[in-house]
Amino acid sequence: GEHMAFPMVSGGEQLHPDWSPDGDRLSFTVRGETDEIWIGDADGSDTRKVVECQDPCAWADEAAWSPDGTSLIYQRMVSNDGAGVSTLEILDLATDQARIVLTAPAGRAFYQPRWSPDGTQVVTEFVTMSGTAFDSDVVGVALAIVDVAAARIFRTGTLRLSIPMRVLWLKREGCSPSISTSC
Repeated sequence: GEHMAFPMVSGGEQLHPDWSPDGDRLSFTVRGETDEIWIGDADGSDTRKVVECQDPCAWADEAAWSPDGTSLIYQRMVSNDGAGVSTLEILDLATDQARIVLTAPAGRAFYQPRWSPDGTQVVTEFVTMSGTAFDSDVVGVALAIVDVAAARIFRTGTLRLSIPMRVLWLKREGCSPSISTSC
């Protein structure tokens, strides 16, 4: 049979979980007509939808708790007349107010944002799409480090895709495994 951490949440698959820093709660995505973000206590109780995704939103996904447990960062994809608009957003859990940190340029998207331990930066996959449609294929991936306060990418690294969609580091002789654009 099928077992779900949050059986009282209807709507579809429960994906992309993340523990709160204190270990008491989880954030997760519920896949239905669109993907939406929920939180709940680790014992399966006290669940609530915290990020809604209605047309023209295609999905809100891959939430990660801030180190202090007061907010979530996540990625959202909106279809603007078929063109994808990808944003990194932060939800303040005390006020339920979300703000856009960054909007990706056309043909690019953010995935899997994760906080730095001090909460000042976020690392995210910064993908290149085959076109500008929100459902275009991914043709390239880089890691980007985002300064949250300045709302800008300040460093990216290079990754290579190989079939079937595995992400591999490109390592050059004499370069450290850090995400440096100088190697």
